[in-house]
Amino acid sequence: MLLSEQFYQTEKTGYLNEQFRIFHIKDQTSKEFTYHYHDFHKVVIFISGKAAYHIEGKAYQLKPWDILLVNRHAIHRPEIDPSVPYERFILWIQNDIPWQELLKCFQKANDRSYNLVRLNSALQEKMKDILFELENSAKSDEYGREILT
Repeated sequence: MLLSEQFYQTEKTGYLNEQFRIFHIKDQTSKEFTYHYHDFHKVVIFISGKAAYHIEGKAYQLKPWDILLVNRHAIHRPEIDPSVPYERFILWIQNDIPWQELLKCFQKANDRSYNLVRLNSALQEKMKDILFELENSAKSDEYGREILT
């Protein structure tokens, strides 16, 4: 199948009823993903496994703690090696969030035609702390959870 044919066979997947959602997923599957897109922005933080991500015709071989910025409506698909568990954080973000400055990274990735962010080890450690705090606050039912998240 030609790459251009694959783009015509894409479908919209997922839905987001809130402004923001976080997932922490570790699974092992032999499922093959087709090219698709979303109406929301997506951030994928790769933790472990063997995976590549295809975004708008470019392939990214992932290393632990790589960050992928997937702009809304961008055609993409993961390619996952089913022989090992695949762990990642995924953030879904609406385009109309009140904090528009948070979306600038997606525009920058689009302008550069490059969707991968690879941090140095010191920034990776800070990001890990922030992600686990974010995950905990999103699961919490304590007062102020929405603001903290």
